[in-house]
Amino acid sequence: MTHPIPPRRSARTLAMAALAAAAPMVLAASLAHAQLPNPFENAVFRKFFNPVVGRGEIYETTRSGGERDKERHQFQIVGKEMVDGQTAYWFEMVMDAPELGGRAVGKSLFVPGGFKLTRSIIQYPGMEPMELTIRPGARKYHEESHNEHQVGTETITVPAGTFACEHWKDDLGSEAWISSRVSPITVVKSVEKGETMVLVRQLTDVHDAITGRVVPFDGKRVAQHMREAMSQR
Repeated sequence: MTHPIPPRRSARTLAMAALAAAAPMVLAASLAHAQLPNPFENAVFRKFFNPVVGRGEIYETTRSGGERDKERHQFQIVGKEMVDGQTAYWFEMVMDAPELGGRAVGKSLFVPGGFKLTRSIIQYPGMEPMELTIRPGARKYHEESHNEHQVGTETITVPAGTFACEHWKDDLGSEAWISSRVSPITVVKSVEKGETMVLVRQLTDVHDAITGRVVPFDGKRVAQHMREAMSQR
């Protein structure tokens, strides 16, 4: 399988888009469209997706600013079900949202074959979970190529342990180390301009982080809740 190099700022971009909770511009988009953006529009998730129910991982991303520019994101598979005769997986992302006084959680039900998004649920800190409207019609993905190529195999050590990896590079100077031992995303480490992402921990026996009765998405309530939470920080 051809492994493209993870696109720049992939960890933060994907987590922020999926949770639509920690930045005003993403919130505005979610309120306007009442729909959770599809993280599988990003090539790294499609190509490196290895879903195993109950498995998860935590990544740490460090930017050029150093210790103060570190972020952690948790990805996990919390269930599966049949959709139109195909197996779909609940892919969940958990992200700290200190400006809202807690953590935000988003999960989406995907059919891996074409990465068709069928359901999306988000839960902001201090609120009940809300299900967003999924627009009909399949999305088309634009694949960009920067001459990604495997340069060999390499054993590397990250906080999560030591892994025998495929080592990939591209013409932009990005590098990625890939291992099939990791789930749900098989990236062990990626290095790009101004950013390094490493696997911090693998998780087993993970459970759904979303709790409470699911209600329809209400943009006005979310906006009011976020304004109130931010005013108290």
